[in-house]
Amino acid sequence: MFLKNKTVLITGAGGGLGRAIARACAENGANLFLHCRERDKDILAFARQLKEYGGEVKIVGVDLLQSDSIDTLHQAVVSKQYTIGAIDVLINNAGVKSFQKEFPLVTQTNWIWCMNVNARIPFFLCQRFIPDLSVNKGAIVNISSLSGHMPRGRSIDYAMSKAALDIMTRCIAKEYPQVRVNAVSPGYVDTPMVSEKTRSKDPAPYIAKPEEVAQLIMWLLSPDAAHVTGEVIPYIGIHELEDLKVKYSK
Repeated sequence: MFLKNKTVLITGAGGGLGRAIARACAENGANLFLHCRERDKDILAFARQLKEYGGEVKIVGVDLLQSDSIDTLHQAVVSKQYTIGAIDVLINNAGVKSFQKEFPLVTQTNWIWCMNVNARIPFFLCQRFIPDLSVNKGAIVNISSLSGHMPRGRSIDYAMSKAALDIMTRCIAKEYPQVRVNAVSPGYVDTPMVSEKTRSKDPAPYIAKPEEVAQLIMWLLSPDAAHVTGEVIPYIGIHELEDLKVKYSK
């Protein structure tokens, strides 16, 4: 229960990985702010399940692409109307996948969309919450991707956005040593973002369960990782490991 009496904000908490992270945090005693775009019946039911672990759970429905959304989210988390109190952990999980277009076909709209959601929003969320996290000597975990440091075909927009997230993680960690700032960089994770084409490859790639990635994040938030900061930690399968070997052997 190393997160007992700690407050965790998770963006994109309605998705498969976001839910696994939220459940793991709740199991370890955390109070939760679950960000999602809309407060629908599904996320409300999920929040009720998490409350059974004993912590408080609040849902904040906001579209992070709106100009005032980051201030709105910050005000909701630190507002005195909530009994949870100041934030201890920020998990930037919200993200979008590549448009899967070849380089000449990537439009400005495609590129801006990926960079906005996967890089700009985490950047300004970190900027907005870092004063609160500094007071509590808290932690940030950014959910990146193996694509950020291993080229894949037809995903240059996505890969660039995740590479930006990786270097942002290291830069903030360097500037704010009182806050542990790390990123988790999984390969394929069993969520709707993995296409059927990918799933049917031969040999089949290893597709991690969201709960596996969540456990790596729990380690980063635990006392066992008290001195770990500025790291981008891969979580990959054997085929992706072979691809990395090829990349770094050139």
